[in-house]
Amino acid sequence: MAFIRATYDGSTVTSVDDSSTLAANYTKYWTNEHGVEDSPGVWCTTANKYIPDEWYDEETGCLWPGLTMNWSEYNGGD
Repeated sequence: MAFIRATYDGSTVTSVDDSSTLAANYTKYWTNEHGVEDSPGVWCTTANKYIPDEWYDEETGCLWPGLTMNWSEYNGGD
């Protein structure tokens, strides 16, 4: 799987790197609890799915750590 650092504003997923739109009219499927907020997060290019920071996504098996992620050691932009 490949991930792109992204933000979500209630309907649009946007790439942090180049401000391109990754998904429009995107419907939120997660709940805001236990530190999970709508934005920031990542876009999974394999599943075409936005995963907010600190959310465990059952489909992809990803628990995105959010601000604790050291992006210099992970190729998250590809």
